[in-house]
Amino acid sequence: QKKHYQWASEELRWLAHTLAPVRNLDIFAACLVRPVTHALPAGLDFERLIDATERRRRAALDHAKQTIMSERYTESMLRLLRWFVARGWRDQQISEHAVVLLAPIVDVAPDLIERHHRKARMRSKKFEELTATQRHRLRIALKNLHYIVEFLGSLFDKDRIRTFVKCLKSLQDDLGYANDVRVAHDLVDQISEATNHDVRAINRAGGIVLGWHERVLADRNPRIRKHVRRFRRLDPFW
Repeated sequence: QKKHYQWASEELRWLAHTLAPVRNLDIFAACLVRPVTHALPAGLDFERLIDATERRRRAALDHAKQTIMSERYTESMLRLLRWFVARGWRDQQISEHAVVLLAPIVDVAPDLIERHHRKARMRSKKFEELTATQRHRLRIALKNLHYIVEFLGSLFDKDRIRTFVKCLKSLQDDLGYANDVRVAHDLVDQISEATNHDVRAINRAGGIVLGWHERVLADRNPRIRKHVRRFRRLDPFW
């Protein structure tokens, strides 16, 4: 079973790695470039950045389509589906870890949520001193906590769940935006490197877009710190 878990993790990582560029470029074009171009006077620099971004996005989309049409993708999806339908994770020798699979979910849920909550709180410690990469890891930890809470939420009080999830979502949105801006720095470099003309214009427009959103992030920082403090003070509902 350990071998199957490793295989599934590798295949899902491969798929996520293939699809991520399309998502990143979609966010860059729609959520980062568009607000700036709507707020500032139109110019050739922005047009060249938009055109270069779209060419890059179409190439990434074509690559994603080829991946989905590949034999590896089909084999992986069929194998995963068979594993899910047959509940293949139960097909293993009884051990300390396997016993958990046989326990009632109501007995297991509090420990699962506590584990993810503890990890997210640990990653949020000394938030002001965290690097961009560390804040990205915090965002992932919060996302995993959100998933497990949503999945097991029907076992607990609805009102307390709603308050907890609302706080999580606010912090996730803030950190998600910050991560999109962080990724955008790399995208501007990639987009300019992928073209043989208008490089200076693309870099100028990219610099304006990045500067705009870095200023927004700076203005949001007090609110983000407030959301982190609120998250750390949340009472466990489990």
